[in-house]
Amino acid sequence: MVLHLDATARAYKKGLTMPNPVAFIHTPKCGGTSIGSALRARYFLSQATINLKESRSLQALLYPDAAGVARIGHEFDVRDVMLAQLVGRKVCCISAHTRYHPGIRRTDPLNRKYITVLREPISRFISHLHYVKRRHPESLEGESVDAFLDSDQAFRFGSEYLFYFARSHQLGHPDVNHLIDTACKNLTTFDVVGDTTRMPYFRSKVERELGVRLLPLKRNRRPSGAMPSFSDAQLTRIRQICEPDLAVYEFARNNLIV
Repeated sequence: MVLHLDATARAYKKGLTMPNPVAFIHTPKCGGTSIGSALRARYFLSQATINLKESRSLQALLYPDAAGVARIGHEFDVRDVMLAQLVGRKVCCISAHTRYHPGIRRTDPLNRKYITVLREPISRFISHLHYVKRRHPESLEGESVDAFLDSDQAFRFGSEYLFYFARSHQLGHPDVNHLIDTACKNLTTFDVVGDTTRMPYFRSKVERELGVRLLPLKRNRRPSGAMPSFSDAQLTRIRQICEPDLAVYEFARNNLIV
């Protein structure tokens, strides 16, 4: 959904001050829906997200035979193009599940601020699995936890920070350490990096950076009910799968999240 009314020009004609342009890179299951909603409400004259159904339909047309992790990669290639279109149209606030793209940022005519929020990776992994089991059970039908932990999808869940900030999951990549280094390097260029354990601080830092006050919106809360339980062996396996994202998260906590 896009709402863009040449907001900058119209606002200045009315004597209003537009907030600093912003891109919110929304990694899954990191509490970002509330932040994205609050940002888009504040930038209501010029804001956009990237519609999931639209990017998937375009991916299906362009890459009809793609499946699994490859399909996800192609869908996000489409999202790169959609992000570039929004940047080129000078939409002030972009909040979306999209990968960081250094080239798009470098050529952005608005020189916008970049923000994101991270979550402890094992907790994020478990939350992501719980979400898929609840919302898309057909994708895990008949699959045991142990079988899932050996699947390509599990390794995708365990390296979402690599995917969003270094543009590739760990699975099949010849140099995972390079991906970790790239993700960390790219995160150092962000104007605000938050942690879900310190959301009030993240929110206040975003407000200072952008020069806005955000509405206290809360969206996409996890419904009541027990989270899945895991054996010690399964938790050890999850930690192993999440090692790349754990490295990125620890770097961010030690260097970027004050």
